[in-house]
Amino acid sequence: MISDGDLERYSRQILLPEIDLHGQQRIDQATVTVVGCGGLGSMVALMLAGAGVGRLILIDDDVVEVSNLHRQLAFRESDLGVEKVVALRDQLLGLTAASRSMRHLRVSVTTHPKMRSLRERQTSLLTQRTR
Repeated sequence: MISDGDLERYSRQILLPEIDLHGQQRIDQATVTVVGCGGLGSMVALMLAGAGVGRLILIDDDVVEVSNLHRQLAFRESDLGVEKVVALRDQLLGLTAASRSMRHLRVSVTTHPKMRSLRERQTSLLTQRTR
């Protein structure tokens, strides 16, 4: 059952015939994994949480740096040096904490060691192509 608060919060998308009340409940029950919490991943995670996705799994191995702040809008200066998955989790929970009554947003964070090796291989390939 959807609460009055959630009904008001998600009313615009519930009015869409493609979503309706049943669809919003399914969105609340959904789990989405976001791999990479940089410019694109952080914004996607914010939009998914705002739409009412019930569980997000965030995967990244990087920390917030000052060079991220102008393009990764989920992060603040107070997040400098903090793992991106932790800083983003805190932003997501702050976005939804007061209004989620169907089920509280659950965010799992993972610092995945393979992310770093993948990034290093991509950098190596780009370097080789530009020579």
